[in-house]
Amino acid sequence: MLRILWRFRAKASRLEDFRRTYGRDGEWAKLFARDADYRGTELLQDTTNRLAFVVVDSWAAEDSFTRFREQFGHDYEPGRAVPRAY
Repeated sequence: MLRILWRFRAKASRLEDFRRTYGRDGEWAKLFARDADYRGTELLQDTTNRLAFVVVDSWAAEDSFTRFREQFGHDYEPGRAVPRAY
């Protein structure tokens, strides 16, 4: 299994939008769910800084994410599938 961790800092004014977008059923997860090897997304919020988050994306194998990017790379470009206003 491969797990990819992303660190984000949300804007206070967009906190709920951020949670909705990057949560397990958000647009981020829907983009990855196009691939059968995608295993899910977990959104973790820092307990001392409410604007700091880690997103954990899980894939079946190390090369799963590489294949996803080859097949859906155009949609995966930053800002294309998921708003970057956070």
